[in-house]
Amino acid sequence: MDMNAGYAGFAAVLVDLPVWVMNVVPIDVPDTLNIVMDRWLIGMYHDWCESFSTYPRTYDILHSSFLFKYLGQRCDILDVVVEIDRILRPNGYLLVQDSMEILNAHFKFAFTSLTEPTLG
Repeated sequence: MDMNAGYAGFAAVLVDLPVWVMNVVPIDVPDTLNIVMDRWLIGMYHDWCESFSTYPRTYDILHSSFLFKYLGQRCDILDVVVEIDRILRPNGYLLVQDSMEILNAHFKFAFTSLTEPTLG
């Protein structure tokens, strides 16, 4: 899943692999879902301040590109991190691209439980 799909670049890179990518366009960023759909990719709108409608432990990889800078103004990022934990499979991957301030403030506790955390 790409949690902040933008123009679906993450899904476009993976298009030749046998994987399925859910492109999520947050409701509080510029609307790019029509561009995602024009590329024949799957996508939807979602408010990350609410829970995501899916079964627990559904996704193997969650990708977030600068999502949390928008969410910090609207809701508690810790609630979103708890939702990430709910929908990410055990031994799944969380790829977060954001500022070091946000990573250190909101994800530092998560790195203690990871076997090989990487910041940078």
